[in-house]
Amino acid sequence: MSPRSEILLPLYIYPTSGAWNPLHQVILAYPAVRFTVVINPASGPGDGPLPDYNYTREIATLNTFDNVRTIGYVATTYGKKSLEAVMQEIDRYANWALLDPALELSGIFLDETPTLYTDANGAYLPMIQTNIKNTVGLGSGLVVHNPGTIPDVRFAAAADVTVLFEQTYDVYVARSANDTVAPATLLFDRERIGAIVHTCPDDLGPQEMKQFVEEVEVKFGWLYLTDLGENYYHNFSTRFLEFVQYV
Repeated sequence: MSPRSEILLPLYIYPTSGAWNPLHQVILAYPAVRFTVVINPASGPGDGPLPDYNYTREIATLNTFDNVRTIGYVATTYGKKSLEAVMQEIDRYANWALLDPALELSGIFLDETPTLYTDANGAYLPMIQTNIKNTVGLGSGLVVHNPGTIPDVRFAAAADVTVLFEQTYDVYVARSANDTVAPATLLFDRERIGAIVHTCPDDLGPQEMKQFVEEVEVKFGWLYLTDLGENYYHNFSTRFLEFVQYV
């Protein structure tokens, strides 16, 4: 039996009353499953010192669960966003905890991280990592990179987790058949890599889904799976509970 993966959930659903209830239900139903939830109020923390009341209410609720940690979304635009702008967004997230300890996050999800190594990128990501690790208000300071594909392995040291795959189910299956997934994952520690797989086919039966989750878990220590083909992070799949059950 493969080790259990942690669920890495990009939660970009606006938290109107009850909107996050499907997540609360699975968290309570599967207390042995670990969830890292990416909070994203406005493609980042937003401009204000705190997000709006709906966000503050729901983030505080998530932070009460023992098997959940929350992290903040920051896009790096493949290294094109200035360090100053990235650091400002990180500081804004960290400041939430100083204003209200119930809103303390546990790290940062860096989206659109560079894949090609250059001297500039090689300095850029470690500086961001150091900032996250040393900033008060970000808990354990978890650093997640999401290049969405396999980056230069030299970037791995600047992250706790790197998402090596963010694509459709069909692309994952095709790459696995061509043996282009497994060799790449061998360059990284399983516990430090993740896969986000969307657009799972409607006719994927329960046993097939279970088998697929188990196959991905062998390679990746962090996982998210959905059958949604669009707005995959802005809605909960009707099979969300089933996916968590198989993890």
